[in-house]
Amino acid sequence: MNKTASKKFDKLMERSQEQTYRKRYDEALKTLAEAGTLLQSEKDNSAEAWAWIYDGRRYALYEAGRIDEAINECEKALEHLSQNGTWAYISEHNHLR
Repeated sequence: MNKTASKKFDKLMERSQEQTYRKRYDEALKTLAEAGTLLQSEKDNSAEAWAWIYDGRRYALYEAGRIDEAINECEKALEHLSQNGTWAYISEHNHLR
């Protein structure tokens, strides 16, 4: 992903976290969808970036009481991310809530 797209992705992720914090789950899901579209347009298969998106979706859906959709999101994440192999866990990459 180029530098401009990377900065936009980071801003989208920050916005989605703020929306989730404020319990605006539908807005957060739309923002996360925009971040996913950005990754697709950039042909970015970064497991870390996709993991952040899937985790954000899962959390927003769960907090909104949409449990079945949250579980489905976990299944999508496992299917998608298992194709990328493994990656190092770095605690700094873990977003605090």
